[in-house]
Amino acid sequence: MPYTHVYGDLLCADRLSSLRCQELRCSTALVVLNSPERSLSCGQLRVLATICGVVVAADGGANWLQQADIKPTCVVGDMDSVATKTIEAYTAARVVCQHEHDDSRTDFQKALGRLPDDCTRAIVVGGDGGRLDHLLANFHAMYFDAMRCSQRDILLLSRNSIAFILRPGGHTIKIDKNVEGPTCGMFPLGGPCNVRTHNLRWEVNSEGLDGRPLQFGTYVSSSNQFAGDSVLIWTDSFLLWTHELRWPESAEIEHRKMEVP
Repeated sequence: MPYTHVYGDLLCADRLSSLRCQELRCSTALVVLNSPERSLSCGQLRVLATICGVVVAADGGANWLQQADIKPTCVVGDMDSVATKTIEAYTAARVVCQHEHDDSRTDFQKALGRLPDDCTRAIVVGGDGGRLDHLLANFHAMYFDAMRCSQRDILLLSRNSIAFILRPGGHTIKIDKNVEGPTCGMFPLGGPCNVRTHNLRWEVNSEGLDGRPLQFGTYVSSSNQFAGDSVLIWTDSFLLWTHELRWPESAEIEHRKMEVP
């Protein structure tokens, strides 16, 4: 059976039932990375926090959480970008602040290492702005995690897009046209990807007469579009998928009063 991806409700958490929010909290974590360009408002960050049972700050991501008045579960990293006053405030609030010196792993990877075993979805924010080398390292961390944690989805979320990795096999991606699409794209990770799609404006079929695998230096699918409410994809290797987002107006309100766990 294809693996089904449905993520539009993440942007509308303030409209979900309390039961649905509780279901999401049991399996969803929020990871906040340090970024000089904060692509989400504090209001949008609070919307996401309401559906996450665990909130992990990677180093300077804690500064962003404090500004949004969100108490994290823990702060982890090499602590070279988090403000001293932020650490002092969270330490006083009995938040675990773990200084990890391992230079072979990024702060993002250290944050992923703090997620509980029963976490099947991690929403990552702050990973799309700033330096290009950081963005590429974040894709590496997502790929690294996907190869080792078959039951966990890592969602890189920004103001205008979402990115996640499709593992080998079949997938159904369902969208809410009110907040998602139409633009989308696919990029191979780790090597060539043979891909078949259904319900894209420009279909990809690596096994057709003129087919070719997705591969950097040969062919990638960017600026594609959904042709309906869902798309079917089969891939024989790890594939980075991304599509367009449009946050609802309610999530744009900076000072909306919401209950944050």
